[in-house]
Amino acid sequence: MESFDVDKYYDEDNSNDIRSMHMERSRATPVLRVCGIPFRKAICVVAILLLAVALIIALLVFSNRKAPNNTVELFGIAYDVTSTSSINRELQDLNGTIPSAIGLLTALTELKLDTNRISGSIPSEVGLLTNLTKLDLYWNKLSNVLPSEISLLTGLTLLDLSDNQFSGSIITEIGALTALKILGLADNQFSKSIPVELGRLTVLGRLSLSENQLSNSIPTNIGSLTALTTLNLDNNKLFGRLPTELGALNALTQLVVEGNQISNNLPTEIGLLSNLKEVLFRGNALEKSIPSEIGLMTALWHLELSENQLSGRLPTEIGSLSALTLLDLSSNQFSDRIPTEIGSLSAIERLEMKHNQLTNSIPSEIGLLHSLISVDLSENQLSNDLLTEMGLLSAVTALSLHNNKLSKGIPSELGQLSELYVLTFHNNQLSGSIPTEIGALTALTGLGLDRNQLSGSTPSEIGLLTTLAWLDLDNNQLTSKIPSTLGLLTALKSLGLGGLHGNQLSGSIPSELCLLTTLISLDLGRNKLDGTIPSNVGMLTGLKSLDFGVSQLSGPTPTEIGLLTRLTSLDLSHGHLSSHIPTEIGQLTGLVTLSLHDNKFSGSVPGGLCSNSNLLEVRVDCDPDPFPVECTCSQCSCGEN
Repeated sequence: MESFDVDKYYDEDNSNDIRSMHMERSRATPVLRVCGIPFRKAICVVAILLLAVALIIALLVFSNRKAPNNTVELFGIAYDVTSTSSINRELQDLNGTIPSAIGLLTALTELKLDTNRISGSIPSEVGLLTNLTKLDLYWNKLSNVLPSEISLLTGLTLLDLSDNQFSGSIITEIGALTALKILGLADNQFSKSIPVELGRLTVLGRLSLSENQLSNSIPTNIGSLTALTTLNLDNNKLFGRLPTELGALNALTQLVVEGNQISNNLPTEIGLLSNLKEVLFRGNALEKSIPSEIGLMTALWHLELSENQLSGRLPTEIGSLSALTLLDLSSNQFSDRIPTEIGSLSAIERLEMKHNQLTNSIPSEIGLLHSLISVDLSENQLSNDLLTEMGLLSAVTALSLHNNKLSKGIPSELGQLSELYVLTFHNNQLSGSIPTEIGALTALTGLGLDRNQLSGSTPSEIGLLTTLAWLDLDNNQLTSKIPSTLGLLTALKSLGLGGLHGNQLSGSIPSELCLLTTLISLDLGRNKLDGTIPSNVGMLTGLKSLDFGVSQLSGPTPTEIGLLTRLTSLDLSHGHLSSHIPTEIGQLTGLVTLSLHDNKFSGSVPGGLCSNSNLLEVRVDCDPDPFPVECTCSQCSCGEN
């Protein structure tokens, strides 16, 4: 085959032939063009355009993925603005603020964001949610004033904004929400008056304004809220009298106004509230007597009138409240006797009448109250003997009759109260011996019989009360020895057998007491105890107060006392202790007071005490005492001075 000669085709003479050949070839093989652009190039252009469009779309989607035009994002979830009718996000630990865009969710009928950590204000745009029937923002961190636009939500049946940090006054516009059945604004910082406009909410069943700073008087038109079953106004700064119009609230079952400054007397109209189950007026300034009409409130479960200035006799009509489980009349000025009609309160579980001026005997009818769990008649002027009928109160767990004028003996029938865990009879005029039956009260954690005129020996059966945390027998006339069985009370934190006037206990300190390693306070002072301080006293390492003063204890002070490093008070005064003061006392760096005077010590007070910054006073014997002790500490004083 003849070879192809390039030069032949490209010399000048053949150039025209080449052009003609090229044109002929072009006509023979046509090239596909798009808009004047060769096909291959067109494909590339189209591909580039498509890629650009795809990128633009991707960017648009990316930039709007959190809030497309037809959705609103609320705490990480997008909600359709046209179809979302209910949002329930309670207890999800949500934080952040409510966006103003929430106003676009116009189909919402229910918005529950309670029990979270949402902060900031309620946006005014919430007023656009005109289909809302329930708005629950309870227990968040929302603050500032309420937006007036909330009044546009006229279909609301529930509005709960309790447990937040809202402030300012309760907006008067809230009176426009006439469909409301539940309104909760408790536990905020609302101030000023309760708006009278609330009187328009005539279908309201529950109203809670507790724990705010509301002031002035309760508006009288509250009587218009005849559908109310619950009214909570407690712990505000309300004052003035209770409006008589409260008597119109026939459906009311709970009335809580405690912790205010309400004064004057209880209106007689309160007797019209025959459906009331709870009346809590504790901590006000109510005066005068309880109206007899209270006996008409036969549905009452709880009646709490404590910490007021009520006075006069207790009405006998109180006996008509046969459904009562709690009656608390403590800290008032009631006088005269407890009415015998109290025996009709067959359902009563808690009877509290402490800190009044009640006199005469405890009525024997109290023995009929078999449901009683707690009885507190302390701090009165009740007299005469303790009732044997109290032994019939088989369910009682706490019996407090201290600070009265009760006399005669402790009835042995009290040993039948097997559920009793606290028994306080201190500061009365009780006499006779402590009954051995007290050992049957094996559930007791506290026993207070101090400051009476009890005599005889301390029953060893007390050692059976192994759950006792405190035992006070101070300031009586108890004799004989301290029973070693007290060493079985291994839960004991406080043991008092001394006190200001002590007892007449004799013999030595049983070493078993030093097994009570949970003790914080041990008082054996002002007795006739003799012998030496037990060497195992160092086991009581939890002690903060130790009193062996005014006794006949003798011999050296055990060095183990230096192990009691938690002591703040140590009294070894007025005894017959001798020898050197142990240097180990200098290790008691927590001591505030140390009494060593009126003994037979020799030598000097350990110098280590002087650097104790807690120490206020060290009492020692000085010249011309027969047994002077040298003390260089600035806190030292002589004897009783």
